[in-house]
Amino acid sequence: MEEMKVHLRGQLSMHCESKTKGMEKVITENERLRKELKKKADSGEKLRIAKNNLEILNEKLTVQLEETIRRLNLAKSQFDGANSKCWKSIITRMHETKMKKMEMDTAKKPQSIADLKQLLQEETEREHNADKYKI
Repeated sequence: MEEMKVHLRGQLSMHCESKTKGMEKVITENERLRKELKKKADSGEKLRIAKNNLEILNEKLTVQLEETIRRLNLAKSQFDGANSKCWKSIITRMHETKMKKMEMDTAKKPQSIADLKQLLQEETEREHNADKYKI
């Protein structure tokens, strides 16, 4: 009978230890999950705040854009009639300036070619004279 009691106590002790270990694992996992959930909740709150800030900024920028478009259209309507001739003359002047520059560049090209031909001829003569002196 005494042996049976000792045996039963041993079994109960082992059973109790295994349940305790199982509970410890559950508690540890529960703590880990609770911390992870708190991190996710904090992250979600930060994202919500950032979203609200961006929406406010978007509204401000939209209002600013609409005001800028309104002022641009007003300025354009005032500018179109009065200065269309002015723009045409500016564009014409730009084209004339570009054409003059191209003409000047074109005029410089033959002179550059002539200078290069002269340098080439002088170099050829130097080589020819150098060959004479070598022989």
